[in-house]
Amino acid sequence: MYAQDRTFVDSLEKELKGIDAYRLEMGEAAGHTKDSAEADILKEIGLEYLSINPETAQTYLEKSLKIATAANYRKGMAAAYKNLGVCYTTMGDYPNALKHHFNALKINKEINDQKGIASAFNNLGNIYSYQGDYSTALKYFLDALKIRESIGDKKAIAASYNNIGSIYGQQGNYTEALKYQQLSIQLKAEIGDKAGLASSYNNIGKLYFDQLKNREALRYFNNSLELSTELEDEAGKGKAYNNIGSVYGAMGEYDKALSFYLQSLNIKKQSGNANEIASTFINIGSVYYKKGNLNEAINYEKNGLQIATQIGSLPDMTDACEKLSEIYASQNNYKEAYKFATRFKQLNDSIFNSEENRKITELQMQHEFNLKESENKAEQIKKDALQIAELKKQRIIRNASISGLVVLAILIFILFRRFTEKKKSNLALSEANNNLALTLKNLQDTQFQLVQREKMALLGQLIAGIAHEIRNPLNFVNNFSEISGEMLDEFLLADNDERENIAAQLRYNLNKILEHGKRADHIVETMLEHNNSNSGVKVISNINTLCEEDIALAYYSLRANKNNFNCTIRKDFQENIPAIHIIPQDIHRALINIFNNAFDTLVEKQKSEPTFLPEIIIGTEQKEKTIIVSVKDNGMGIAANQMEKIFQPFYTTKPAGQGTGLGLSLAYELIKAHDGEISIQSEQGKGSTVRITLPIS
Repeated sequence: MYAQDRTFVDSLEKELKGIDAYRLEMGEAAGHTKDSAEADILKEIGLEYLSINPETAQTYLEKSLKIATAANYRKGMAAAYKNLGVCYTTMGDYPNALKHHFNALKINKEINDQKGIASAFNNLGNIYSYQGDYSTALKYFLDALKIRESIGDKKAIAASYNNIGSIYGQQGNYTEALKYQQLSIQLKAEIGDKAGLASSYNNIGKLYFDQLKNREALRYFNNSLELSTELEDEAGKGKAYNNIGSVYGAMGEYDKALSFYLQSLNIKKQSGNANEIASTFINIGSVYYKKGNLNEAINYEKNGLQIATQIGSLPDMTDACEKLSEIYASQNNYKEAYKFATRFKQLNDSIFNSEENRKITELQMQHEFNLKESENKAEQIKKDALQIAELKKQRIIRNASISGLVVLAILIFILFRRFTEKKKSNLALSEANNNLALTLKNLQDTQFQLVQREKMALLGQLIAGIAHEIRNPLNFVNNFSEISGEMLDEFLLADNDERENIAAQLRYNLNKILEHGKRADHIVETMLEHNNSNSGVKVISNINTLCEEDIALAYYSLRANKNNFNCTIRKDFQENIPAIHIIPQDIHRALINIFNNAFDTLVEKQKSEPTFLPEIIIGTEQKEKTIIVSVKDNGMGIAANQMEKIFQPFYTTKPAGQGTGLGLSLAYELIKAHDGEISIQSEQGKGSTVRITLPIS
């Protein structure tokens, strides 16, 4: 336990002693005046131990429940049941966990604690999710979300989005999963919930990992690890280490995978979370199997299976049995392989093991019976009250009916006259509204088509530039490969002295092939980054890296069509500039539009001044809580009377047919969407400077 946590627990223990001293002093007169306070203190101490020593936490929480029950402290009872349920979940005792969460739900409904009801639904969903019953889990998560939205609890709403997204991910519905995870991230960023963001980054990483998108998965897992480390969240670090290990394992980098898995296991052993420990044992065994160390693989898989069996974690049991069957088969030990393959099939065909299923089904049925009984009593009370109210209502209606009929007749006459008059005016108004709506729709469709054309034109320019730039390394690869083939023929015919020289030259050629192959791979990877369809998700990014990539892409695109154009590009980047939370694809698009405009004005100026030397200066700097990006060119500049219109959609200073006027408008909207600012300073004939200001969040 950390020092600051120990100090907090000591202060709580001191408060408990103060309550005991009060009871000794007051005797029977003390009564229950201190019981609720004592129950709350015991609960707080239990929560401090929950993540590091669940057994100790259980002791304190059971004391809290006992005192709250004796004092009929209903809110304290609900809290104790809830936290005991979490404690049993951590220890892998799912039937007991369900029992306590159902009790918490029952009490919260009786005292009409909407927040507590939603929390109970959420915890029940977690347990069914751990057991592989995703449909029941999803039902409880959606019930929790409905309540949380009605009371406006943003942090809890974000947690529900996260849980619902995880369930869709488990079922392979990645579109819905990503939608809910994005909603969760947006809400957590809005309220500054860094711990929640770390969890969401992990979940989005898993979605990409399940789709074999390892590069994207690794980026999100690293973001999660960075936040968890900043928050000193050991449980979060353990999950991130485990997930990073999985990515490296999938990429064939087994030593790296093993290193991260072992770091994860050390953290999880300290927390005592049996479910997490089992899955990490199984992952480590899988890596040893791939490395060919079968004895270590079997050892870790069996340890994982043993823990998973103790806690009834069906997904981990299934995974371990499948891997043990594969390992024994690779050793030609078909007897053991068949044994685990048979067990794998049995587990895979069932949702719960029989004993767990029986216990959990009984708990579910008992909960539903209690709930139905409470609802029946409430319904009967409601019916009796309605019957009394109905009798009173009938008497009032009977006494008022005669006078009411007279008033009603007068009102009907007045309303009929007004209705006739309004009907005529409404018909004319409706026709005008329909015409306006049709005109608006046509304008919106036209605007959408123009924006899409601008985006596709930009993408076409980038692709042309990439194709032009990638030819150079590919030509090197082809030439060196052809020469190496010829040298190999010479090598076979040469004597020993000549062979050594030829071999040295071949090694040189192979290094060059590798060098230019990596260059081509980097260019393709950069292009894929720009064409990534996952827009809308904010991630931590380095603005210097974005500027480097985008100026290169814009320059490649221009030279694909104007290979005789050369430009000096100066970079004045601030070193160690802080990373910022942005949507990279949107900032990429804004920067490339700005760079394209700068290159266009340089090309125009060079046409009129053959001796002109084009130059662009890109700078970045941190100023207070913002990052400033500046792009300066020595091109044509902009006339003063055009400056106020420069960000207007469809306004362009280019000749007819050479621009849509959407580039700077689109950049303006993208920067504004990040709570940023964009401005332009220009002097006609001397050039322009564009400044982008983005907040550090």
